[in-house]
Order: sequence, then structure tokens, then C-alpha cells
Amino acid sequence: MLTLDSIKLKIRLTDLDFPKSQYKTHIVEDGTSKDIKYVLEGPCLGLSKIELLPETNTGVVQCSSKILKEDYLRGINENTIGRLHSSLVPYFSVKEDELNKAWLLRADITKNLYFESREEKELAIRSLCLGMSNTKFKVDDYDVDGKVFIGRQKSYKNRQIYYNKEKELRMARNKEIVKHLNGKWEDISKILRVEQNVVSFDRM
Repeated sequence: MLTLDSIKLKIRLTDLDFPKSQYKTHIVEDGTSKDIKYVLEGPCLGLSKIELLPETNTGVVQCSSKILKEDYLRGINENTIGRLHSSLVPYFSVKEDELNKAWLLRADITKNLYFESREEKELAIRSLCLGMSNTKFKVDDYDVDGKVFIGRQKSYKNRQIYYNKEKELRMARNKEIVKHLNGKWEDISKILRVEQNVVSFDRM
């Protein structure tokens, strides 16, 4: 099952309705025509931006799995799409079926690797240094006890990150999402997080 973290979606809407007073209005010029775009930035945890274009009945949403709150560690997937839908509904009218049919413009694919103990996980992180002998990838340190592998090929540079999820969540910038995790530190301490950044539509 494909699991996503940060995503950018384009949604076709059949019946667009939204609280206009919460949105900022922008004029979008395209040749000789002018359209109105409504933008709402950072209205809640995990929801970065919503852009609505009534002229074409479309919306663009940028969010992360933090929008799932208690289900954050599960990520955005077919089992949590209902939770994502209920988090978006207060800001604009979108049906769950419309969300399921959305275009995925950008995504971070993610997976939690669970180990029997924190010690096993930390051993796995140290063993990632062995990847430095692979000439097909450049390997750099990642800021939360991890490694980032970047492909050396010229056509499309794969980028995959392995890092300590517990250390990342203990950083000050994540204090809001931690409030929703109900003290699941024993489980979190055993997670090695893997993420791959996908920015090309034909790679999804």
C-alpha cells in the first residue's frame, strides 16, 4: 500500500462552496482573460495552502500527514483518506469521491520501518554508512541522525532519506503534532523513517 507524507493535489470540484471571508482574493491573468483565485494559507495543523478557482471548479491543496493528527504515523493512504477528507471539509466543499480522483502533483512517499528495540534501530542507522561505497549515489548526513542518498545520474536524481523519527518528533518545530500522539514514545522510538521525494508526475 502506497503511503504519502507531504502532498500537493489538484481536485476537480462539482459543487464549490467555501467561506470566502477566510480567503484572500488574487487575480490570475492568462493572456486576455482574468480569473479570480481564492487562497487560504495555514488554516490548521498540517494544511499549508488551499487555492480555489471557481471559474474552472478546481482546487489545489498542499498538506502533510500532520493533518491526520492522531493518525499521523499512519500517513496518507487508502485507509486514512476519510480522515483527510473530514479535515478539509471545514474549508471548502469537497466530496470524498472527488478526493479519491484528485491529481497527485507532488508527493513524499514514506514508510516506517519498525525494529524490536531502539538499539536495533540505531544500529541500522549506523549501518547506512556502508552506502557510501556505492558510487551510484552521493550520501550525506541528515539533520536528525540519518542519511540522505542522492542519485548521481543526470536525467533524474533520486533522493531517499533514512532518519530517526523519534529525534525528529522531539524537535521544537513538532510540538503541536506531538500533542496528538498520546505519548506513543515507546512505539516511536523503534521507527526508522524512510522517505522518497517525487516531483515528476511520470515517476508517480
